[in-house]
Amino acid sequence: MEQLARELIQAEGPLDEVGPANFYKVTKKPGETASAISQALLGVRIACAECHHHPFDRWSQADYLGMTGFFAQVSLRPSSRGESVLAVGDPVLKHPRSGEAVPPRVLAGSAKAGGAGDRRAGLAAWMTAADNPWFARNLANRAWAHFLGRGLVEPVDDVRETN
Repeated sequence: MEQLARELIQAEGPLDEVGPANFYKVTKKPGETASAISQALLGVRIACAECHHHPFDRWSQADYLGMTGFFAQVSLRPSSRGESVLAVGDPVLKHPRSGEAVPPRVLAGSAKAGGAGDRRAGLAAWMTAADNPWFARNLANRAWAHFLGRGLVEPVDDVRETN
């Protein structure tokens, strides 16, 4: 499953040749991509934090923007081999309330995307690391739901402390 997650997060190239790259055709905006990846692979719903910090949830707009930052450089571009997914540039996301730059960072952590190049490599490494508190727990819950008809946590894509 770790390899699948890495291939999905870091997909790049022509859509006809790189199957996981088609994910970026479906989630067209960086925030949509960050939300979908977080929900599917971590069981964490961050979409509400795009607009506000809910008083009963731990995710803030800065958390949402930090995850979104990993996908801000991803775009679909026409090429001689059809549409291609590329990660280029060094876009800066600004917090809508404070105007401060929010660097790409993983949920509940200070690990930031370092250096030049594709930021998603750092995210993929963190996502599949043994010390990630959500990835394995979410996948175990999804497997349990698949084989036994119901997850330990329901709904299966909402593995939070208050659920």
